Amino acid sequence: DQRITIQRGATIYQIAIDAYGANTVLGMDLIKEFNPQIEDLNWVSVGQDLLLPSLTRETLLRQEPDGSYRLIVGSFRRQTGADEYARLLSKKGYEVSITPRRVADNLLLHRVEIDGLKNLEEANQLWQTGLRNEWLAYAGGRDGTLR
Repeated sequence: DQRITIQRGATIYQIAIDAYGANTVLGMDLIKEFNPQIEDLNWVSVGQDLLLPSLTRETLLRQEPDGSYRLIVGSFRRQTGADEYARLLSKKGYEVSITPRRVADNLLLHRVEIDGLKNLEEANQLWQTGLRNEWLAYAGGRDGTLR
């Protein structure tokens, strides 16, 4: 994780592009989650501190109260993009959910997660598969397809 201070003229979108590159939308989603003091990502103040979470296993893999795990695999601006990605993951046999997340008055993101991972071993196997096949934390591989 990295902590920065908002400079004059900075936008969260540009900060997310600089910090997360191809994962800009997921970055914006996580910035909002990890900075609950910010009600709207369009309205940040110069001098305000901002936590930029890293896209690591510790950030994206979450344990549920029942002991199962879920893995955040991406966020999308459009519901249709999230639906397509979820459909591809479902075809691979994963239990997938889409959660709408309001990050600004005019921006609703759609987070895609793989749910129902029974234990840490299964979650770790999925993490390794996602890294190996290059579909973890963004929509598809280099050519936009899920392997």
